[in-house]
Amino acid sequence: TRRALARFVPLVEQLSVELDAGPVGPSVEHGDLHGNNVLFAPDGAPRFFDWGDAVIAHPFVTLTTTLGSIGHHGGLDPYGPDLDRVRDAYTEAWTDVASRSELGHLATVAMDLGHIGKAAAWERAMNAFEPEEMAGFHGWTAGWLGSLVDRLTTAYR
Repeated sequence: TRRALARFVPLVEQLSVELDAGPVGPSVEHGDLHGNNVLFAPDGAPRFFDWGDAVIAHPFVTLTTTLGSIGHHGGLDPYGPDLDRVRDAYTEAWTDVASRSELGHLATVAMDLGHIGKAAAWERAMNAFEPEEMAGFHGWTAGWLGSLVDRLTTAYR
């Protein structure tokens, strides 16, 4: 995985520059936005919790987790057309600064780069673990980086 990642450094840099140059700037990014981290108040308003992975980042990187979770539980490709409506609903707030097509492209780039943020979040979390707490968590950082390699290998040939 390390050797493969090293080969992708120029592509990751290119994608980072592309995302940064886009019309949507960084903001507070939840970092772990999925169905288990949303509650609904009595009036129906959503309440988001578990902000332990939150960072300042591009707001579309959260789709790595959000669409990944939906895809995992529904047996769907997080990047596939079955989840385009969910992605488009999330990016709707930015249609005043970019077309749906551009927002869809930026969402894909952000999701790809979001694997790095997920790996970093796991690394931060594991640094706080005691050795006896590590059981079952050893491979998460490498897993996210491995999935990044897989994604970059297939999507950017």
